[in-house]
Amino acid sequence: MEASLQERVLAFVSEQTGVKPEKIRPATTLSHDLGIEGDDAVEFFEKFHTKFAVDLQELGRDWSFYFCPEGVPISGVLVVIIPTALIALVLVEMLPRVPEWLCSIAALVFWMFLIGFWGNWRERSAKTKRPQVAVQDLIDCAHSGVWMKTVPTDAVKRFARFRPYGGLASWFTR
Repeated sequence: MEASLQERVLAFVSEQTGVKPEKIRPATTLSHDLGIEGDDAVEFFEKFHTKFAVDLQELGRDWSFYFCPEGVPISGVLVVIIPTALIALVLVEMLPRVPEWLCSIAALVFWMFLIGFWGNWRERSAKTKRPQVAVQDLIDCAHSGVWMKTVPTDAVKRFARFRPYGGLASWFTR
């Protein structure tokens, strides 16, 4: 007896992510729950397109709303290095007997704690949550043969200032 479409999609997600099938539910999200981002998401959807013969052009147009790019931008590196250096300089001045390397490590730990705290606070805020692709969306897509999920209007407004990284829409239309 042939497996149902839902079972086949769940098996596909399990195979691609390495997560046991019993831990994957229709409400499981690719980005938040399974950690699929950047190039991994592109490869995942290329294989999904091939296996289930679905049209993903609409997903390609909305890609930047659902997934972050791979890697860290230089601005992200500077957000860590510059404040850490400034905090280290303050600590060196305040604590002249403490070695500079120890002040640098303390500054890095302190700054990373603040960034983590701020990130967790922002994540809990409803205004910064990105739309997610759930396994149920994949099941619906495999059933209809075309990507039908649309980005909520409020998300389009919230994330309009972020420039989408280009070229991905063409990857799904080959």
